[in-house]
Amino acid sequence: FNRRFRAALGTTPLDFLLRARVRAAQELLRASNLSVGEIGARTGFGDPAHFSRVFAALCGGPPQDYRRRVRGKLFGAQEGPRAG
Repeated sequence: FNRRFRAALGTTPLDFLLRARVRAAQELLRASNLSVGEIGARTGFGDPAHFSRVFAALCGGPPQDYRRRVRGKLFGAQEGPRAG
């Protein structure tokens, strides 16, 4: 199974699953006010520390930093020019 999966998709089943979970977590971090631990649990990580380690390895930083970064862009882009 693993060999065929890798030949078809270019990655291992575990890596595919972890990346799918992290993509779902990115969306929740961007669009919800759930805690990082709750997002980890909802995306299939039983341990918040493991979630943070996997997220950081795949995204270049911890989930909290990702949330701050994407929300800063999201809300910063919506502000128009200020009158004054």
